[in-house]
Amino acid sequence: MNDSFLIILIPTTFAIIAAVIATVRQPGEKLTSAVQHFAAGLVIAAVAEELVPEMTSGHGAAMVIGFVLGVGLMLGIKKFTDSTENKISNTSSAGTMLILAVGIDLCVDGILLGLAVGQGLLKSIGLIVALTLEIGFLVLSTTTTLLSKGYSTRKSLYSTIGISLLFPVFAFSAYFLLSGLSGASLVGTISFAVAALLYLVFEELLVEAHEKEDAAWITALFFLGFLVIFII
Repeated sequence: MNDSFLIILIPTTFAIIAAVIATVRQPGEKLTSAVQHFAAGLVIAAVAEELVPEMTSGHGAAMVIGFVLGVGLMLGIKKFTDSTENKISNTSSAGTMLILAVGIDLCVDGILLGLAVGQGLLKSIGLIVALTLEIGFLVLSTTTTLLSKGYSTRKSLYSTIGISLLFPVFAFSAYFLLSGLSGASLVGTISFAVAALLYLVFEELLVEAHEKEDAAWITALFFLGFLVIFII
């Protein structure tokens, strides 16, 4: 349990540090995009190496149902937040919707890591490193966005630290409540979490990364991140 406790706290600690950094000095666009590409490569490779084998170990129906539900949930959240943002005009409400969306992302990440730790699925530090970078830059980006929307430094910091704590809450909950899963229920749960995580990488992390100035060496970092997992 001690090792599991530390594993879950690593992304949490990095997220809080990222929130503080964003309020003090925001990293440049190129550096941010570079790390986002690298993190995306890490996440996708870690999922392929450590979680996809569990998804395809049998129980095909459970895998399909879990995966479809994961994608459906994220698309539903996306549609809800987009439609709500179009209807609201004040900064406070827009910031609240952003915090809600990011909070859901962190809950999904927490469930995935807690489940992986509880089931002993971690074969290397790859998934931990990948989730740590993904969560850290998600929180950093959120803090920066809240500041740009007119939130005070204190309110931005408190808001992002608050939602960052959702990650360990859901990670430990998954660790204790889902560690006994097996068979179809385990495959379905892993598939659900993997689908949601891949959505976050492709539809949020990489989309945001490409909104900034791009370069060939930055794109290459995605493939470097992918390769690093298999080297590990």
